[in-house]
Amino acid sequence: MIIRPTLKLAKKLHEPELPSALGPARDPLLDWHAALFVANRHQYMLAMNTFSLFSVVLPGSGIVDLGSFLDEVLAGMRATMAHSGLFLYSSRIAPNAGRVSICKTLGPSPLGSLNDMVWHAKGHLTYNTLSPIDAGLRLNNLPCGPLHYRTPLEFIREMVQLPIP
Repeated sequence: MIIRPTLKLAKKLHEPELPSALGPARDPLLDWHAALFVANRHQYMLAMNTFSLFSVVLPGSGIVDLGSFLDEVLAGMRATMAHSGLFLYSSRIAPNAGRVSICKTLGPSPLGSLNDMVWHAKGHLTYNTLSPIDAGLRLNNLPCGPLHYRTPLEFIREMVQLPIP
């Protein structure tokens, strides 16, 4: 599993010197970008699947190191996927959760999508006063240009039907 934090999040995790970006994960469900942001004076994190843009919004307080970050992200993935009707965590993510690589982001395209999702998440958390899990569920039902105006939820359902190379 590969998680690619932004520089701001890497500094919070005390990982300022990230290794060079690895290539895409063999299983696209195991490649994620993550960001730290503030909404209503509270810290939050957003983890986004690199290929499907499926997003998980998490509280950012109490995250002080890589171990607490990984615990929170994996628990958030499990909960958001279950609430979305995707029961992939135990079969596809959990078996790979022990082998997590942290590295630099893939480039401007995933970062642009990550920034868009953060912007929408801030709106849901601030103006709609949604919980982080509800904000994530809303993000996953938002049509996205990079997905040819399909939602991340639709795209990830199609994506998991594809065989792993």
